[in-house]
Amino acid sequence: MTTPPEPNQRPEVLELYKLAVEMADRVSARRGTANAFFLSVQTALVTLISFGIPKLSESPWWVSWAVALRAVP
Repeated sequence: MTTPPEPNQRPEVLELYKLAVEMADRVSARRGTANAFFLSVQTALVTLISFGIPKLSESPWWVSWAVALRAVP
């Protein structure tokens, strides 16, 4: 019966692990940047709509819900 190799005998496994961790960090950072961008765009859109429709409170209740839900992806 053979024994598994010692961890210090397989440095390529450690390098693959380091690469995987680095790539996961990059993906997380990219996702955070994309989320921040789209949140900014949606906030700007809701702000423009709120300034463009000053009498939204006089509209039926469902119009406010439609405008609010439109900003949700």
